Amino acid sequence: MVNINSFIEKVKLALAAHQEDGSFRYSRKLNQIDPDLYGTADAAIILYTLDELVSFMNGLNWHTEPWSESQKGSGIYASLVLSDSVSEQWEEWYFNWLWEQEDPSTGLWKKGAIVDEESGARGAPLFHHLAGSFHYLFNVDYRKRRLRYPNKLVDTCLSLYQNGHLPLSTDRFSFYEIDWLYSFLSVINQTEHRKSECVSVVQAISEQFLSFIADMGEASVEEAYDDLHTLCGAVCALALVQSVLPNQVECDRKLLKVLDRRPFI
Repeated sequence: MVNINSFIEKVKLALAAHQEDGSFRYSRKLNQIDPDLYGTADAAIILYTLDELVSFMNGLNWHTEPWSESQKGSGIYASLVLSDSVSEQWEEWYFNWLWEQEDPSTGLWKKGAIVDEESGARGAPLFHHLAGSFHYLFNVDYRKRRLRYPNKLVDTCLSLYQNGHLPLSTDRFSFYEIDWLYSFLSVINQTEHRKSECVSVVQAISEQFLSFIADMGEASVEEAYDDLHTLCGAVCALALVQSVLPNQVECDRKLLKVLDRRPFI
């Protein structure tokens, strides 16, 4: 029998050496300074294999970078589950972790990291926490799991809109509408809290977005859009709007909602 404990300790040492602010660099010998997606994906697989992935989740920068960091925490789930690499027990652990870390004041992730605007606590803007939570929410929806504080998430979404903290698209494409609309439409399927108000707000934002899309279409009839990523966000949002306001969207096709197919954008 061969004892591999010393090798495992070396593996953990290597992970620490490659890590920077919750991400991992692919190589330390190829003049690579910055962390990248490949290195982070490799680290996630190693951590899962060692049964230490939870250090990974807690190590993300939930306070000041919840939006960008959420792609790692949610992407790990999508990558491992869609590749059939994890067990039902691991999925249960993942969703139990999300349940325990849902913030009781806002319904967002992660508790203890959300901005408290009244007290002036430091951190990212509240919308950034919503946009980050959006990435975890579509994992929750994928397995039809319940939210712990759906009423609080409804309140948060309405507050962002009513207080003018929802940066709606006006002159360029973005992910703002898809992040907010998906989160809002998802949570109102789990609760009747402030239902009539919710319906009115969805209508108002959808109409504003359709007006923006119409203007962008007329302004760029023969010009290709430069940024495919933000265009992706706008097209995904448009599919959502068409699903809730089908009579207000004239189109020669029914748009498909990608998050109905698989969890991740």
